[in-house]
Amino acid sequence: MTWPHTALRRWAHGQVAGWRLSTRIALLSLALLLLVQVAGFVVLRAGIDANARSGLQQELQRGEKVWQNLLAQRAQKLQQGAALLAADYGFREAVALNDAATLNSVLGNHGARIGAHITALLDTQFAPRAEGEGSQAGVLPVLQRLSPQLARQGVAVALVGAQAYQFVMVPLKAPVLVGWVVMGFPIDRSVLDEMRELSRLQVALLPQGDMAGPVPSTLAQPVAAADLRGNGDEVLLHGEHYLVRRVALGAPAGGSTAPAPATAAAQDVQAALPVQSVQAVLLGSVEQAVAPYRALQLTLAVLTALGLALFAAGSVAMARRLARPLQSLVWASERLAAGQYDTALAHTDRRDEIGDLAKAFDHMRVSIAAQQGEIRQLAYWDALTGLPNRLQFRDAVLAAVASARASHRALAVLMLDLDRFKHVNDVLGYALGDRLLQAVAQRLQQVAGAGQTVARLGGDEFALLAPGLDADGALALARRINTAFAEPLTLDEQTVDLSAGIGIATFPLHAVEADLLLSRAEVAMYAAKRRTAEAMVYDPASDSASAQTLSLLSELRRAVGAGELRLFLQPKLSLADGADAARVCGAEALVRWQHPQR
Repeated sequence: MTWPHTALRRWAHGQVAGWRLSTRIALLSLALLLLVQVAGFVVLRAGIDANARSGLQQELQRGEKVWQNLLAQRAQKLQQGAALLAADYGFREAVALNDAATLNSVLGNHGARIGAHITALLDTQFAPRAEGEGSQAGVLPVLQRLSPQLARQGVAVALVGAQAYQFVMVPLKAPVLVGWVVMGFPIDRSVLDEMRELSRLQVALLPQGDMAGPVPSTLAQPVAAADLRGNGDEVLLHGEHYLVRRVALGAPAGGSTAPAPATAAAQDVQAALPVQSVQAVLLGSVEQAVAPYRALQLTLAVLTALGLALFAAGSVAMARRLARPLQSLVWASERLAAGQYDTALAHTDRRDEIGDLAKAFDHMRVSIAAQQGEIRQLAYWDALTGLPNRLQFRDAVLAAVASARASHRALAVLMLDLDRFKHVNDVLGYALGDRLLQAVAQRLQQVAGAGQTVARLGGDEFALLAPGLDADGALALARRINTAFAEPLTLDEQTVDLSAGIGIATFPLHAVEADLLLSRAEVAMYAAKRRTAEAMVYDPASDSASAQTLSLLSELRRAVGAGELRLFLQPKLSLADGADAARVCGAEALVRWQHPQR
């Protein structure tokens, strides 16, 4: 299973390796910058989230204090209202007379004036004596269960049905304790909204135990009690994360305001009938806490995008500035490989590493051109006379034959070999022999016409290429050469006669290929030297004899082993005593070659 992944990596590496250097530089720079930006965004986002959560936790702690102070202020206000009622003379008189109708009326009227929805009078044992008109049904059992706690704390929060109430209780004395005045104020949406305005936190009231339906809250959408339960400090409501802080309701910030119940019966009532408590759940939205930073992140993202665009443009420009000189150097190296040394390299005026590299390449170009010139001079030119050598002359003949074949014109090749040149070297020395060759080259160049090529083939052999000349024209040119050689040459007071054997071969009469044309001109030259003729045109008969002579030596070696040689003895007669008395005085041994074909 590893082969596809290895092949994929190799393919991707090949694709990247096939990209231009400028593209790879730009992409690498962008990738590094993008990596740094992404890492910065990740760190920034984590820091923002942690900072927002930490700030939100502190805000929840402050919100708890605000909530407790808000309830304490309400409790103080409510206690003052209840204390006024307990101090009212008419109310005390009604209590003394035990007038239930009057008590109910007074409790209801006073509760209405101060906004209490529940008003009641309890005896010293917390048993209900009177209930204000308009009080919510079912409140007396709650008060009976809550009264011991109210007696100790003065303030408590409990549920009456599904509604949370803040209860206060003050003693009624005349002058001894004759009962308790209890008033209850609903903790409704107005209280929650006030808390929302003071703390900028959402608030929900969570009752103890199971509760069906939504709980009272300041949230825009209903919230089920089950979604708020638990011990975690974070909940998810309607797709939004909230940090929560749960505050138990009931105990005021200032502590107890009433004495503990005096009788054991009261304490037994509290133990037997537990009160259903309420929690205030403070909620801080994580998304809202992070929202101010999101705008900053968006601005930073826009700036990053602009930075990436500018950096990309700069990277591409810098990569091109770096890659273009390198590309020109690549083209220059290709020209150097093709043997083109005449074009100077660009970017040599730069003062950076690219300029140094371009200068080094240009210096290499000049050096290679000089070396190639020297090599070409040695390969195609004769160092002594300055004439083309055998290799260049052959190339010239090849080109001339191709041109003559295309234009259907004649072409002549003249080869000449100096006479007695070895004798001149032996007598006058090699230095004077070199000067003789140089003088011969000058005279040949003087005789040669326009478009004709003079070359030194080696030693004392020279050649002349004459396009457009046939055999007759070549013979006329050979006579002019001999005329030029007729004047003796003086070297260091030594007079040297010049002469040469000249061989002539023409295209297409004698050969249609360059090498064969050269070969047959050389055959004609050697034939002219054997016959001491000044010039000879190629003769196929002499060429055939020469070919036979070249093969005789190898065939003779084979003939010895094959037994093709025959020995014959020819007698020798002495005629000193006359013809009639002639006698054999010796013999000549003759070896004859019985050739199987010749």
